[in-house]
Amino acid sequence: MTICQESIHLERVRQIQAIACDYSGVLFNDRSLALDAVNDTLKHFGFPRLNLPEFRNDFRLPYYSLFTQKGIDVESAKSVCIRKYRERYSKQRLSLGPFDDTRFAIKTLTDWGLKLAVASQTPRFQLDDQLIGYDLHWYFSSILACGDVSEEKPSPLPLLETARRIGVKPENMAYVGDMYEDIQCARNAGVTSVALARPEGSYHTRNRLMEGRPDLVIASLTELVVLLASSQMRAII
Repeated sequence: MTICQESIHLERVRQIQAIACDYSGVLFNDRSLALDAVNDTLKHFGFPRLNLPEFRNDFRLPYYSLFTQKGIDVESAKSVCIRKYRERYSKQRLSLGPFDDTRFAIKTLTDWGLKLAVASQTPRFQLDDQLIGYDLHWYFSSILACGDVSEEKPSPLPLLETARRIGVKPENMAYVGDMYEDIQCARNAGVTSVALARPEGSYHTRNRLMEGRPDLVIASLTELVVLLASSQMRAII
């Protein structure tokens, strides 16, 4: 586990009352779906495919910005990207699933009395399908999907709305994300930023995440549980 030089103090960790998580790359492993959907969209517009390292370097939020940077107009990029994503999801949904540590982490955090939430740019249809399908939805006091608020990450609005919904102050909430924009969103909202750099499954590389100057960097949700257990003097179940 890494704590950045400009890190939060232990006292701030002790004040965490709620944990909000991104969905993609944090709770569920759907990076291959996003890569395939991006490549289908690039093919549609006549651009070459991206390999995984290129995808991890170029992919950003909002999703369509990768295509608008290539000169494609926003509306075309949005409409084609959404269509290709839905097409890919229908083909790959049965192969998607939570990471091995997801259920353990959210069960433990819930048993401790922490409030949990999802704040994601993932479409509502996918969140509902996967979270309900794996019987994980009831752990979360709020599930915020793409389009639920008027601004997307890195705007602070998704996390400010999440904090409002679950009834905590932003300074008492942490946000776990695997993209640079997740870290910026948390910093903009005054929320403790936790960068999740999984060896497999994270969208952005550890180096890219570090550019966002996160408060904490972890390699798994289990590490987050251990950190909170030690700082808040809780027993790990």
